[in-house]
Amino acid sequence: MKYKPFSLRPREIEFNQRRATAFERKQQREAQALPLFADQIREQQHDWETEKERRQSRDDATLLSWRAQQAKLWRKARAMYFALPAQSRAECKRDWERVFRAAWTPTNLIYLVEKYNGIGAQREAKMAEDRRQMEARIRARLEAQPALM
Repeated sequence: MKYKPFSLRPREIEFNQRRATAFERKQQREAQALPLFADQIREQQHDWETEKERRQSRDDATLLSWRAQQAKLWRKARAMYFALPAQSRAECKRDWERVFRAAWTPTNLIYLVEKYNGIGAQREAKMAEDRRQMEARIRARLEAQPALM
């Protein structure tokens, strides 16, 4: 089974002078927004080094969270795939390699597996029924107000 690995890894953010200057302007705007409390606002603000550490840790945490979510989806997709009967699994694998050339993401695999295990058809039937009910409600409201027709 082919798959596309998650390409992003935690990396060092490039902090340049332009970013530092923008951060200083932001702090000045915050202090100038309330001139009577400018001294207190300045006391609560942190320096550029602390901001760099915060941004780096937030970026790392975001990437790790994305990777964990992607891994969770792959585990779900594989569990669904291996729950299929052997014949369906072979057909699914064939479609995976032919139809989804190089688009081997977990959501695509889940979509494909749901085609073979019937969940996709159930979802489509439910959506069609919901759409039919909504159209019936709209039709009833329009018929109750003949001036709109």
